[in-house]
Amino acid sequence: MRQAARFIFVFLLMAVFVGVAGCSLSPEEKKASHLKRGEQYVSEEKFKEAILEYQNVLKIENDNLQAIEKLGLVFFELGELEQAFQFLSRARALETKNPEVPVKLGIIYLMGRRMAEARTEAEDALQMDPDNIDAFVLLAGSVSTAEELDATIEMLEKRDPDFKDVLQYHLALGNLYQQKKNIEKAEQLYKQALEKNPDSPQPHTALGNLYLLKRDPAQAEAEFQAASRLAPMGSREQIKLVDFYLISGKKDQAAALLSEVVKESPDFLPAHRRLAKIAFGEKQYEDALQSLAHIFEKNPSDLDAILLRGRIHLVKGQTDDAINDFRQVIKANPEIFQARHQLALAYVQAGNVEDAKKEFKEVLSIRPEFAQAFLQLAELEIKTGNAVAAIDPLNKFIEKNPNSPLAYVLLGNAFQSTRQSDKAVVAFQKAAALAPKDPRGSFLLGMAFKNQGKLKEARKQFENALTLAPAYGEPLVQLIALDLSEKKPENAVKRVKLKISQFPDSGHLHYLLGNVYLAQQDFENAESSMNKAIELAPDLPGPYSALGQIYMGLGKSDKALANFDQSLEKNPNNVQVLTLSAILQQQKREINEAREKFEKVLDINPESIIAANNLAYIYSKYDGDLQKAFRLAHKANRANPEDPRIQDTLGWILYKQGDYRWASSLLKNSASKLTDNPEVLYHLGMTQYKLGNEKEAKSSLARALELGTNFPGAEEAKKTLDAIR
Repeated sequence: MRQAARFIFVFLLMAVFVGVAGCSLSPEEKKASHLKRGEQYVSEEKFKEAILEYQNVLKIENDNLQAIEKLGLVFFELGELEQAFQFLSRARALETKNPEVPVKLGIIYLMGRRMAEARTEAEDALQMDPDNIDAFVLLAGSVSTAEELDATIEMLEKRDPDFKDVLQYHLALGNLYQQKKNIEKAEQLYKQALEKNPDSPQPHTALGNLYLLKRDPAQAEAEFQAASRLAPMGSREQIKLVDFYLISGKKDQAAALLSEVVKESPDFLPAHRRLAKIAFGEKQYEDALQSLAHIFEKNPSDLDAILLRGRIHLVKGQTDDAINDFRQVIKANPEIFQARHQLALAYVQAGNVEDAKKEFKEVLSIRPEFAQAFLQLAELEIKTGNAVAAIDPLNKFIEKNPNSPLAYVLLGNAFQSTRQSDKAVVAFQKAAALAPKDPRGSFLLGMAFKNQGKLKEARKQFENALTLAPAYGEPLVQLIALDLSEKKPENAVKRVKLKISQFPDSGHLHYLLGNVYLAQQDFENAESSMNKAIELAPDLPGPYSALGQIYMGLGKSDKALANFDQSLEKNPNNVQVLTLSAILQQQKREINEAREKFEKVLDINPESIIAANNLAYIYSKYDGDLQKAFRLAHKANRANPEDPRIQDTLGWILYKQGDYRWASSLLKNSASKLTDNPEVLYHLGMTQYKLGNEKEAKSSLARALELGTNFPGAEEAKKTLDAIR
């Protein structure tokens, strides 16, 4: 019995092993199984499950054409175009015979405005399948010349007997006639498509676009609404209607429709993208991030979402995070010029000028007609002291774009920087003529005349700028400077008071009046005006610094600090009192106490320009943390680009970093407004000296020392001036 039992046990054990061995599949069988399941999941629209199956195939055979094709097509269906592009490109490289692959790849090229590549894909698809209507549609969409337009119309019309009942045929041919400006024929074709396909949303969308072109928004809206009703919830047609509402200023209707789409189709990512973009446009950044978070849950590599997140980081001053996001997008698709453009802006914000210029140039290599990037590059060249490099490109740009006021403004600025004042005047005159209602043209022309010493002409232009824009502060500042230079302070006071009567709630004007009083050493009236400015405009940096100087000049600093301390005991988070107290302690060289208070201000209000600017100064002068100082100063300068004190802080930090050209541009602007500030003139003089402009450096340093020797850097100013002499 025992032997028989043992024989049975061994037999069963062998049967188990045989069974296990019999269940083992070969690699080919595994591939076939995964491919079959992938096909089944696709037919059931279970795309995520299908992706896993096809990825399993590639683990067995990395170059399996069928799996690569399917992955590209599935990712395209899901709208994850960056991943679709990668797999579709791989399939093309493996010489796929499936016409759907070049068609989908061509559509992605078309979306990126790469017309030549899209047309090549359409032609290749037609080689694989001469009757492929999607390839004909792609061919129609990729037309970029008049010759291609006529040839494609002729090619499609020859196929009318074959495609006369096909919806896409009429839509594609209608679109071609629309491009040919034959609106009547296009409308006829779209209506034919609608008659043959009354339940299809696509003809309604095409007609909506046509009526927009005809400037018939009511009819366009009706067509977009019809398309949205016919399409399943969570379709491109709803997004099209949302976009129409947005351009029509109907934000509430756009938001309501998006809310409905998200509720009914929570996984429809384009709706979440639109919600994020709307929130971003309205500066509701946290709401935008919430919408993006939903996208990242479904697709962590969504490039549109990453790009928008980077833009949010950028406006919030989170430069490193922004740069990382933009680089991630570019790594996935180097041809996305919007990401390169944003990366260039992020580099500017980080003070990385050379990389910023490089990225602007990359943008223009991808999209040569992108005027904004070109003008921003030219502006950066001028700001960083390389105006010569901007002049010739600007002249060539103007030849192609003769009606661009901004191009003439930049050209004028470039000529100003290279001391070609006559040419600057001509450029600014052209800018003013092109935009006669824009006061900036007159203001810049006035500055050019002032630099030429033509004060009468300058005054006339400043007054014209004020007539065009009574609330425009810069021309008023220049007129007051002219009054004071002509020893007519009473005219300056009268001029500002007249403006205050027009704009009584303007903190800027009370600050300006306070400065006029300060120039006359009228500290009592200056103090009153500065306090009024702070009351009306608590975020304006200048009055705080001026009030601190007044208290120091009147010998009231200790008394003022004692009062501030009492106030802070009752309300320790009072930003205004904290700021004034910190400024006074900074002026008394109580740096640690000032630093702590400014840091507390930023904790309470991260957007405080005053705290950012003063902390930048402290970090650069006393802590040696130039990178941190630069970020704070640059943030303050972006928020208030015309403030001369902020320009001085940022310029001096750039000087310490060795970027003398950019520093010089900022310090010149600062010194032109703070003409009696010896420290600003010292900063400008040292920068001019480093650039080899000894004559200008001598003038600036001598003027600084004439105004007094009790400023930081006075000894260096003396030594440098002696060296020049």
